[in-house]
Amino acid sequence: MTEKQVQSLYKKYNQKFFDGKLPAEVPVKFVDMASTDYCGLTTMFSEPGLTLQVIYLDTKLKAHTNLLKFTLLHEMVHIKAPSAEHGQDFDDEMMRLAFRGAFKGIW
Repeated sequence: MTEKQVQSLYKKYNQKFFDGKLPAEVPVKFVDMASTDYCGLTTMFSEPGLTLQVIYLDTKLKAHTNLLKFTLLHEMVHIKAPSAEHGQDFDDEMMRLAFRGAFKGIW
């Protein structure tokens, strides 16, 4: 899967599972994360009047479409609830996505 295809998937998921409430233009980039324990990471920079967010996905996910989709949704939850980390709020949002069918066929 290419970055362009993943960017389109982000837009599709934003509309379908987040009701278009996430920022429309969040770059999704492939990077080599072999030296980390991550397969995805969302970075955020914010100051008054400006918020920049980028989703990074490990290049190895290109060959694993279902894992890529799951990881993208996971990272999109971090954008929706940036302060949630991996606590109860994060888990609740992942469950909400599951009940909406976001993981059907990929998990």
